[in-house]
Amino acid sequence: MKKFARIALAALLTLATVVPASAAAAVTPQTIDAGQTTWEINEVSTVPTLDGVVTAGEYPTTRRWNVGDAGTVSSLKNDKSFGYIDVNIGYDADYLYIGGVVQEDDHTKKGSPYSAFVFHLGCDMDDDMISARAYIEATLAINENGSEFGGISVITYDENGTQKKSWDYMKQLNAKMKYSRGTDGEGKAITTYEIHIPFAVMKDAFGLDKIADKAWFNFSANYVASGTSCGSFGWYNQLTDAQKADLMLEFNHAPNSLYNFIAFAGPKTAETTAAPETTKAPETTKAPETTKAPAATTAAPAQTPATADSGIMLAAAMMLAATIAVLALRRRENH
Repeated sequence: MKKFARIALAALLTLATVVPASAAAAVTPQTIDAGQTTWEINEVSTVPTLDGVVTAGEYPTTRRWNVGDAGTVSSLKNDKSFGYIDVNIGYDADYLYIGGVVQEDDHTKKGSPYSAFVFHLGCDMDDDMISARAYIEATLAINENGSEFGGISVITYDENGTQKKSWDYMKQLNAKMKYSRGTDGEGKAITTYEIHIPFAVMKDAFGLDKIADKAWFNFSANYVASGTSCGSFGWYNQLTDAQKADLMLEFNHAPNSLYNFIAFAGPKTAETTAAPETTKAPETTKAPETTKAPAATTAAPAQTPATADSGIMLAAAMMLAATIAVLALRRRENH
């Protein structure tokens, strides 16, 4: 696996780390391979319907994670009422489409505590690997009145490790979302969270010219039954003792897990798509030869030299006449 660059300490602190609370966040190059997984996602052929229901074939890339599967991290107090998380995902030139389906027998609407589908999507200034220098943190939940709650913040870190958390883009990032409670094909209770995230807003929020082909990504579900929090589980890269030891040597700290990656299978924004040849100015747009000033109009016309000679001769004649007049006047004066 490719080695990845600039994993922020801030990202590590997000994940149940063993770092002391006083440790300062910093964007630090990571040179070791921590074994993170890259999930390749595909472009949509048809925009998914935003109705809070995921149907077969609606999203081009789907995957199910069950509690206890390899690659998942769980803090569930019990797993009898909780089954799986389906993540359905795709993209086109304008949006990243996500449909999260959480199988949960019980569900608690937004309050304290409440059931939720959570994900992080990170982007960096470079195209090689994605770090935590810029990412969105999204918490999706159903409000008490049944409406959609989409708490989405933009978190950035400068090179000194200073964090900035902004809610300025939330209304633009969560403008298209729809959730619902229902049942799956086996009659099990599910909660579906669909959201369409605009790439243009992410670029603006992150200060990027384009979104890289690889994104720092994770998701999880918070379970609440009868008003009591039951923990969560999600998709993380659980580190081995050896990997944590390597991180300790390199950074003097180590998390228990790191976020994974998604990779876009093809271009997703106008900036990453080469302009077609037809957009280039055609040759016919160059100034045609006929627009050049013709020789007859740009060069002095043929009769111009003759006109100039006539002027000279006339001036000479006038000078001669004046000379004769002066001589005649002098003769008179002498007489």
